[in-house]
Amino acid sequence: MKRIISGGILLMSGTILYTGIRISTAIYAESLGGWSTPPGKFGTALVESGAVLPRNLSVALILAGVALVLWGCFDKQIIKLFTPSS
Repeated sequence: MKRIISGGILLMSGTILYTGIRISTAIYAESLGGWSTPPGKFGTALVESGAVLPRNLSVALILAGVALVLWGCFDKQIIKLFTPSS
C-alpha cells in the first residue's frame, strides 16, 4: 500500500511539473522572433528558457510513479512469476 501511495504522489508531482513547464514554454514560444527548424518553435523555446532538465525530471518522476503503482498493485503476482515452483 505504501508503494501505491508514494507512486501516486510521484505521478501527480511529475504531471503537475510537466504541465507547468509545458504551459510556461508555450507562453514563451509566442514571443520568439525566430527559431531553428530541427527542434522547432517549441523546442527552441524549451532550450532558451532552460526547461529541458526540469522536463526530463518530470518525465522521470512520472515513469517512477507509474512503476511504483504497478509494483504495488501486482506485488504478489510478480513474486509468483519469479519464484520457482516446486
